[in-house]
Amino acid sequence: MNPFHFAYATSINFNKLADLFTVIDAIPPKLRDDVMMFTFIHVLGLQMSELPPGADPHKVTLGEFIENPINYKFFKQKVLEIARSKIDEAFIVQSVILDVCAGAFHAANDALMEGWREGDEKLAANLKTLAHDAKLRGDYATHEGHLDHLQKVEARMANRPKQMRADKENYEKFCNTAVKQLIDLGKARSA
Repeated sequence: MNPFHFAYATSINFNKLADLFTVIDAIPPKLRDDVMMFTFIHVLGLQMSELPPGADPHKVTLGEFIENPINYKFFKQKVLEIARSKIDEAFIVQSVILDVCAGAFHAANDALMEGWREGDEKLAANLKTLAHDAKLRGDYATHEGHLDHLQKVEARMANRPKQMRADKENYEKFCNTAVKQLIDLGKARSA
């Protein structure tokens, strides 16, 4: 665990929303969005549509089901809306930062890599079996759908180590900049 993540999680912080947004606004957008995406989802909630009739579930991405925008602009608006309900700003800031850190730490966790690898290997094996069975039945559309899905899984498996390295770097960057700055601002405010 990053020492600033640990320090933030084990102390009482007196940050205001202005502190949070000053710090987050200064983060490069790609880093901010990569590290904070789960928190954006937690705050905004996902509104999902149904699979359109006749659509091939193997050729549709999760993003095509999300009906509401999930991004920093709408996250910021929602947090400010929540704050108008008279919830303490320090509580909101700490909740946001701890959620971001937990999500980023989780994404960068080496121990999870093995579980993801095993899950992907099982999925790939199942897809190979399903594709083979569909071909034997003469169901070539389903066969091709399973092969397309298998390609995506194999690509994800090949990219996973690179993604894990990027997730670790992003977690460390976020903690070493944003979390450290919020700790410093909170200390200055409480002094």
